[in-house]
Amino acid sequence: MRKDKSRIMVLVVALFVLLSGCGAKNNINSQKNTSQTNEASTNSKKGTSEQGPGSVKIQYNLSKIPKLASNQLAVWIEDEKGNYVRSIYATKFVATGGYSERQQALPEWIKKSNWKNASKSEVDSVSGATQKPGVIDLTWDCTDKNGKAIKPGKYFYFVEGNIYWENRVIWKGQIEVGNNRSESTARAEYVPKNAKSQGDLIENVSAVFTPKN
Repeated sequence: MRKDKSRIMVLVVALFVLLSGCGAKNNINSQKNTSQTNEASTNSKKGTSEQGPGSVKIQYNLSKIPKLASNQLAVWIEDEKGNYVRSIYATKFVATGGYSERQQALPEWIKKSNWKNASKSEVDSVSGATQKPGVIDLTWDCTDKNGKAIKPGKYFYFVEGNIYWENRVIWKGQIEVGNNRSESTARAEYVPKNAKSQGDLIENVSAVFTPKN
């Protein structure tokens, strides 16, 4: 009789352990499914930007100036009326606050973009390490800083670079955004006028617009 009771107890304990294991497994699977759902939701939020009418590829030749307080760079877009649209690229030192300790660094871009009030997401999306010398290609997806598609029309693209301390170069070009492919070359302005004597940081700036369809 005692043996029968012992067998029954063993069976009950075994059944309890088995059921507990199944419950834990189901709970783990449930957690995995929740994690995958959250990841998909995050990816969906990342893709909230509208699709622009096409894309603009901005190209330039970049050299390296072997001096301190140099090699800082910013690329941005303005509309035909001179209103700031968005930044495409800026060297990390200036974009993350370096302009406050070195006021000669990219003052035109800092002013036009009102960068002192830029959001963290905008800073993260624009700032990057110093580009390596050579031919540089950057792409603008024809959206503004808020991710909204811009309207067809004429837009200005700018490339500003610090050659050496206050010596800068600002390249400015205009590109037509619409239903047809267009291209243009930019012109350089040196500040002050003899800044070019400090070295050639940026050359041969151009842009090509390719429509979406």
